[in-house]
Amino acid sequence: MQTYKHHITHMKAKANKKASRKQSKKTVVAARKPLLFGKFTVASVARRLGKAGLMPSGAIKAIHSMQRRDKSSPKAIRTFVQAGKSGLRGDPAALSKVQLAQLKKAAA
Repeated sequence: MQTYKHHITHMKAKANKKASRKQSKKTVVAARKPLLFGKFTVASVARRLGKAGLMPSGAIKAIHSMQRRDKSSPKAIRTFVQAGKSGLRGDPAALSKVQLAQLKKAAA
């Protein structure tokens, strides 16, 4: 028969193991966030394209042309383009003129 102290020690170890697994999953999820131009999220770039006046279909085409794999959802891009037009849902990406021109060219 186990003592109460042994039971408590076992339960603490089990809880710590579970917490460390949760933490490692969080880091893996954060590492998978798709970035454009090395530092901007797809959502912020879509907001910038909306602010620049691009139509959602052109923005989808432009963003998908910049992504090598794991294409972002067209519905999400469309949502953030509309949000960029009305100034909602966060700040748009601070793209340079060259980067913005490159995206507009890909949208055409």
